[in-house]
Amino acid sequence: MPIVASDIQWRLSGGAANTSTTLSRQGAISSTAVTDNTLDNLFPTVTGPQATTGVTHYRLIYLRNNHATIPLTSPSVWIDQVTASTSDEIAIGLDPAAVGSDSSITTSEDANGTSTPAGVTFTTPLVGSPLSVGGDLAANGGKKGIWIRRIVNAGASAYNDNNAVIKANGQTTA
Repeated sequence: MPIVASDIQWRLSGGAANTSTTLSRQGAISSTAVTDNTLDNLFPTVTGPQATTGVTHYRLIYLRNNHATIPLTSPSVWIDQVTASTSDEIAIGLDPAAVGSDSSITTSEDANGTSTPAGVTFTTPLVGSPLSVGGDLAANGGKKGIWIRRIVNAGASAYNDNNAVIKANGQTTA
């Protein structure tokens, strides 16, 4: 059976038992999937003081191939929908660890994940020029760490239900 969309998963980081998006900012892949189409599914709500002064948050999630026997070859990721608000921006970057490895980056244990991860270059790749993951994702759990950065500019205006969409794809042998 070929790879289908449900075989390609987005998972939190922070260790196998982590279920908190706030703690999804370093370490091993979690068994918890990133919840789709849910408010605050990765980043916290921006507070009034944060909108006034500006804030940058970082999260580490994993792209995972859950197909039992077929690798995902030439995987890539991109920002399919940028945020609607003009007061913030989303960027992504590859974790420096090799494909198939857990991240070795250790960020400070600040409450909101505002520490910049070392060695990560952030870009805003779109569908026409996606970011290559840099190796195939093996069958049955091949993974790659993807960092997401959200910048809220100082003086940000209130915006309800702001969101961004990040997608991935690749090739298969079947």
